[in-house]
Amino acid sequence: MDVAELISQFRTDSDDLKEAYLSSTVDVKKWLNEGEEEAAIRARLIYEADNAAVCVIAVTAGLMSYALHPSVLDITRATFTPTGTTTPWTLAITDRIERDRTDTGWRTITKRPEHLIQDDTRVTLGYIPDTNGELRIECYRLPLMLMEDRTDESPEIG
Repeated sequence: MDVAELISQFRTDSDDLKEAYLSSTVDVKKWLNEGEEEAAIRARLIYEADNAAVCVIAVTAGLMSYALHPSVLDITRATFTPTGTTTPWTLAITDRIERDRTDTGWRTITKRPEHLIQDDTRVTLGYIPDTNGELRIECYRLPLMLMEDRTDESPEIG
């Protein structure tokens, strides 16, 4: 269903069929966007592993924390590939409590990252990286574009 069909369905369902509509098209698109986003959050409907803008983060030696793409909800897999190599290292996805339990000095140790901690908007590597590289994630995410910004005029969730 494209956006025009969704708006038409909304108007039928809400008995808002006569011009000088009770609900503006702008408002209806806003509600459709909210619904698509809520579905993506609740049911983990959009899996992403390929879009570099979402899944790839450049790692700088000495820097542990990095911003996530705003669409990322939940990371399911993470790898780190040091610059100059082609072999990725799989990172264990964990939390600060577990890192503190298993290695109390992890915040001050410089070595190859082995762990990844996800917060709402950032990720933190389990050690201070000793080399530059590339962090690649697989994740569930929100829709990337609002319905009115889509060139195909269809919701990302089909």
